[in-house]
Amino acid sequence: MGEFALGVGALIVNDKNEFLLGLRKNTSTFSGLWSRLGGTVEVGEKLEDALKREVREEIGVDIEITEFLEYFENIRKGRHGIYFGYLAKIVNGEPRNLEPDKCEELRWFHADEIPNNTAEYTLNSIKVYLERKREGKYG
Repeated sequence: MGEFALGVGALIVNDKNEFLLGLRKNTSTFSGLWSRLGGTVEVGEKLEDALKREVREEIGVDIEITEFLEYFENIRKGRHGIYFGYLAKIVNGEPRNLEPDKCEELRWFHADEIPNNTAEYTLNSIKVYLERKREGKYG
């Protein structure tokens, strides 16, 4: 039958227009890749509630979700995942790596510094954000 995953991720942007990414490790999917922060939606949980919970668990901050960016569908042998990407900003706390067993490092990146080993779904979120910014959506 296979496995199904429903996930959410936050493209967290700061006042310097930098993106906060985590380098995944020891994970069943996307290990070794830089990624937006987030995780799996639990049964009965709303997407945005799951995202706020996951970010709080991973980096110890509260976020404000400002808008939906895009979704990414990943289908591979025996696994089907759908991941929803949101734009967010930190409203309380300082990011710190609370899951060092799953995240090698946290780092802020400017758009022109995004590493080659960045997950496709994260690149998609960044692309949508930058397109909307060029269109004047974010001032």
